[in-house]
Amino acid sequence: MAAIYILSIFSMLRKGDDPGEEAVRLKTVLTAHIKTLIRKTAKKITNIGNDIKKYSLYEVHLKTGELLKYSLAKIKKGASSFSMQDWENGSTVEIVLKPELTPLENMEEYFKKGRKMKKGLAVSLERLKESEEEISEFKELLSKIDAADDIEFLKELKKKYRLELPDVGKVKRIRKTLGKIYYYKEHFFLVGRNEHENGDLFKFAGGGNDWWFHARDYHGSSVFLIAPEETPDFELLRFGALLAMIHSKGFSASEIDVVYTRKKFLKKASGAPGRFIYTGEKTLKIARYTDVKGFRYEKGSAGNRS
Repeated sequence: MAAIYILSIFSMLRKGDDPGEEAVRLKTVLTAHIKTLIRKTAKKITNIGNDIKKYSLYEVHLKTGELLKYSLAKIKKGASSFSMQDWENGSTVEIVLKPELTPLENMEEYFKKGRKMKKGLAVSLERLKESEEEISEFKELLSKIDAADDIEFLKELKKKYRLELPDVGKVKRIRKTLGKIYYYKEHFFLVGRNEHENGDLFKFAGGGNDWWFHARDYHGSSVFLIAPEETPDFELLRFGALLAMIHSKGFSASEIDVVYTRKKFLKKASGAPGRFIYTGEKTLKIARYTDVKGFRYEKGSAGNRS
């Protein structure tokens, strides 16, 4: 049953057309760019939230200035702290002072900082509102891109964001010389068919930010995910791991571990063509029954070596 299932995966891999049409390429580039903008905006919102939390303490600084204002005559010059009673709740308050400043200068600094934080809070709240609106617009735009069948709309977005399409000519040159090529979600993977081709893919195909997959503890092919513009989602990583399993001696195991890392963290092992020493790796468990939809496989041989 398991063998039949794996064979069905191979048949699925051989179905589908080359997704290199302009509309698909435009959608791929635009989607990756908008997702990057969403991630950056989400990070900005987190930072703004931290600022709001910090600036919300402005009242504490203003009140400390008021407490010092009515106790200046009691504070000794050069003191690093001063204890006094809070007139609102009767508790004892320990106020930190800068010894190099006079009591008056310490008071003025608390007032100055409190006023600055109050202004910062107002600005941060406005920035938060704008950023949340931005992220909503980006998400709406993602839906429009996904549903778009008007190539002119996609071209206008490409022009607006000053984006470049992937160099298809370069992709085709890679296809003619090295590895099997598999498509998934408009990304493509290159798979070495022997140890020499594993080494050649490492040397000639893609760049340092590509992703490399290999079955742990089994001989097998190197699998390279070529230059996605964003961090791969789990489905994309799982597909890479599945390819590594299928093209390894662990093919018949019920479940194996697959390691993956950026290509820049690989180093060729001395005296062993197509084998690598790697760092910064993570591990995915992959099973024979893994179901990943959306396979595309380039028809015919993608290289000249057997």
